Amino acid sequence: MNKRTVWIFGLLAGAFVSSALLIGVSSQKNASSMGWSLAFGYSGMIVAGAILIVGMSRMTLILKRNTVPYLMHGLGMAAIASLVYTVSWMGFLRITGYDFKAHYAQLIENQMVEQGKSAEEIAARLAQNAEQMAAYDQPHIQAVLTFSEIFPVLMVLVLLGGWILSIRARKTQTEAV
Repeated sequence: MNKRTVWIFGLLAGAFVSSALLIGVSSQKNASSMGWSLAFGYSGMIVAGAILIVGMSRMTLILKRNTVPYLMHGLGMAAIASLVYTVSWMGFLRITGYDFKAHYAQLIENQMVEQGKSAEEIAARLAQNAEQMAAYDQPHIQAVLTFSEIFPVLMVLVLLGGWILSIRARKTQTEAV
């Protein structure tokens, strides 16, 4: 039952955050700013974290123990959700042919022009960006970068949820005594 719950909530959170990512990116493909897309994506991550906290709460009912087991289960759910997110993003890039690197470079250029930067500053920043993004073409690097985008956010939310659940458990134990 424990593994099943971890998988269910991990896949549910992953499906939700992946949907938010894909809807956000799809709606912003031709936009001059990533602001709305980023806000939508991070909101999706927070909701996915809430789904994980609900899963951890369910684990407390199943395990009826201290915080360590359901924290570990919560981190497992976060890892599953992050893997779903990573696979969804990489699949989206492959299926649609969306050139994230070119879009990101265009957004940097647009921002710098709006800020009144000189052509030399813009060229230097774009060259720096191209150098940094060169590794993004390698699937294993892309997977690590994508995974590391979401997992730390979900990990913090799981730890926060574990802290909240441990306070609740202590109150319940104190009231029972």
